[in-house]
Parts: sequence; structure tokens; C-alpha cells
Amino acid sequence: MGPISTLDQSSLEQFQTELIKARFRSVDDEFQRVWVGPVPDGFGTITDATQMRLEFQDGWPFRPPKVFVPGIELEHVNPEGEVCLWRPDDPSLQWTTFEGLNNRIREWCSAAEGGFRPEDAALDAHLYFERGQATRTLATFDLGTLSPSGFSDRRDGALHGLRKHSGLIEVTGGPGPSESVPGRWYYRATIPVAPHDIETFKNKLGRSQLRDFDELCESVESRPVGSERLALLIWNADLKENALPLLLRREEEGVVAQPLIAAPTDIRTLSLRSGPDFPTLRTKRVALFGAGAIGSHVALLLSECGLGHLIIIDCDLLRPGNVVRHMADRRLIGYPKADIVKILVQASAPWTSVESKGACPWTLDDLSSLTKDIHLVVDATGYWSFAQHVSAYFRQSNVPLVSAALYRGGAVARIRRQVLETDAVICERVENPAYPIIPPDDQGGFTLEIGCSSPVHNASPAAVAAAAALTAQVAIDALTERFRYGDEVLDVFSVLESPPFDKLGRIEFGQ
Repeated sequence: MGPISTLDQSSLEQFQTELIKARFRSVDDEFQRVWVGPVPDGFGTITDATQMRLEFQDGWPFRPPKVFVPGIELEHVNPEGEVCLWRPDDPSLQWTTFEGLNNRIREWCSAAEGGFRPEDAALDAHLYFERGQATRTLATFDLGTLSPSGFSDRRDGALHGLRKHSGLIEVTGGPGPSESVPGRWYYRATIPVAPHDIETFKNKLGRSQLRDFDELCESVESRPVGSERLALLIWNADLKENALPLLLRREEEGVVAQPLIAAPTDIRTLSLRSGPDFPTLRTKRVALFGAGAIGSHVALLLSECGLGHLIIIDCDLLRPGNVVRHMADRRLIGYPKADIVKILVQASAPWTSVESKGACPWTLDDLSSLTKDIHLVVDATGYWSFAQHVSAYFRQSNVPLVSAALYRGGAVARIRRQVLETDAVICERVENPAYPIIPPDDQGGFTLEIGCSSPVHNASPAAVAAAAALTAQVAIDALTERFRYGDEVLDVFSVLESPPFDKLGRIEFGQ
């Protein structure tokens, strides 16, 4: 270990001076990373320890020192006695003064006595188990599959884990194939403090569960070195269930318990990252024309935000050049784009039911059948002629439409909405002076790929991703009926020669 890496040496030295005044002393005089001193009064109510330890981390003043106090058996204290006072992303810099450190200790101790905040309850249990700091393996599971009827009438059961690679074990309820790691799960209604080691793990179990767990440990101990079993402890936290998976391994010295990182796969957990519109979008159905660069991104974004049903319509195959801007990679070259995007959506958004259609519909009958009972159509083909065609048709049939395209080599993204009665019909905007025409590119702005019947516009992947994100935002705005956007939204990524496209930024019409 070298000197403490800091961008503010003076504030570090000031804090260390305050430590000396508070009767702390450095125990590694060369680098002064580790300091020992008297336990503040706040900790006195929850431990008999008289001394605490501070360890400075690289990155001062933006990373707090680690605080170690022996004798505390509470949530947010690991087996080494490290007290978790701040979240990793805490912006307060409260730790940069000794007074701030003491204030936070008093706040923490008060919360410890009166109960931590609900959002603190579902902590990463593996971090508080011995050797948990070094854990680099996820254990994925869906609690609903372990006990489909819930935990009201069951307290334990069989499970198995399949190793996908060194960083992932997929855990499923019931017995598994011969190559899987067998194990057991145990449910407890409440646990005051997460287990710190295998003995405290046992102490959390009921009488019959403990007998079952001892048998599990004995089955590992009686087998050759390297044999493994899984144990999963589940309990209720204030916001949801918490869990601690253990990998029990037979080693030379006996059975060793390695904590794994709990990684739930249930829809409730996955949807926590889907955004606030998830409940509304679950009821919506969208038809997407075009599963290319923009379309593939739009499909993923809408689905990941919570879309209930998606029909993907595209008749093309994925070419090597497509991969540069498409959501798919080279392993899927040669497959139909619609089928590829369907697979990608199903992998990321299990709540979205997906249909793929290898079609290039121009007949009115095809358009009608593909968009039956649809809440919104998204045109991401990038073809002017198709956009005009579907605009005229869907205005007649009263089907809401959003159309997206990039222009001038990705200089401008234009997203057009045809949903409200007051929205101008897209195919009529060319003649409407309220909607300025994007100036044409005198240089052509495209090239031809060998064997490709369509010109390739050299829009960057960054422009494609930005256009797709804006398309998804406009589509969600329409599906939720907020209508905060105008009926035509343009993002200028590179300035053009004529106004209003001669400035970077967003332009909206029809508000």
C-alpha cells in the first residue's frame, strides 16, 4: 500500500489533524492510512468496545474512510466489524470533518436502536458474511418458482443450481440433472440480523430446518474434496424478501461456506429498472414496422419500459454491415431481423409477448390484419414512400402512428406523431409551411454496399441510438396519453446551412 491518493491533500491533512486532537494515532506511520482512537459516545450504547479504527481509501475526499468498531452485531456491520455509514454514491462529503463523522455516527446509532430505514433493510447479505467481500459469483433465482404456492405453508424445499460460468449459478426449485449442484432452501418470516458465518446461519433456522441443513452439510463432508451443495436462506425485509445463497464446498479442512450474490430474476425485481410507466405500458399493444438500426433499439426500449405486446414486422435478413448499428451481433448474421429482435426482446423483457412477421406489407389488407387491436403503430423503416403510405392509411382507419427517421447522414433525427385529431397528417406536411423541410444533401449523403439494393446512409451508431431513444419517448408519451411532445420533434446533432437546423438542439412543432 502506498500513500493515500487524493486530489485535495490539504483537506486530508486537516482531517488528520482533527483526528490527532481527538486522541487518534496513526498505526502505519509511513503512509498514515490506518488510525486508531476512542469510540465516540454514539457507539457506546451498542458496544462495549473502547477503540475504533479508521482506514482511509484512495479517492479522498470523495470516498469516506472505512470505520471499524468491534462487538456490534447489527445490520450494516460486516464480520470484520466494518460499519456501513454511507452509501457508495453518497454526495454529502459529511466525512471530511471529524464533527461530520461524529454526527453521522450518532445518526446511524439512533437508526440502529429505532430501526433502519425501510430502504436499508434489503441489504446485500453476502457482504456481511465472512469472505463475502471477495464474492464474485451471482446466484440467480425466482422465489416464485421455488415455492409456487408461496411460503405460508412451506418452510423448506429442494433446489438445484446450474453453473453457467465462473460468475453465474442459475438456481431453480426442485431436483436437477446430474451435472447440477443440489441443495435446499429455507424460509424464515423475519431475521433481525443477516448471518455472518455458518454458525449464525444455523442459528437462524427452525428446529426441523436445522436438522435438514446439518444433513446437507454432512452430505458434502462425506464426499470427495471439491464436492458442492447449495443452501438458500430467505426472509422478509420491510420492502420485499431478502436472501442469502451459500455454496457449501468440501475442502481439505472440511466444509467451507462461500456466500454468493443474491440476484432475483422475478418480474417484480426486473421491473424496478423499467421506469414509472411500467403499469400503464403493460396494457398496451404496439406494431413496429422496421427491425433495423432504429427499429431494433426502439423495440428493446419500449419492451424494457414495460410494453405488454409487440408485433415486429420486417422482411429483411441481418447483414454483416447491419451489425454496426443494430442491437444484434455477428452471431445472428443471416437470420431474419424480425425473429432476431423478437429473441432480444424476450431475453430482456420477459413481460412482453412478442410476434415476429417476415413481411413487407403494402396492401391495405396486410396493414389491416397486422395492426388489429393495436394501440400504436411505430414506423421505423426509414423509407419516405412507406411512411407516406401508412400515414394516409392509418389516418383513414384511425390508428395512431409515430414515424421516425434520420436525415443528412445522421445530422437530424425527425420523429413525427399522427395520433390526436389536431396532429397534422404526416403525408400532408410536405405542403404545410408550418413544418420546414430538412434541406437536401447536395453531396448525396449515402453510399452503396455491394449486393445491397438500398443506399446506406452513413449515420453514426450514436445518432441511431439517440433517434431511437427519442422515438421511444414520443411513443410512450402517446401511449400514456400525456402528449407533452409536439406532433413533430427534431433533434439536430450536426448543424446544417439553413434555419432552423443551423443550431444544435431540439425543435418541436404542433404543440
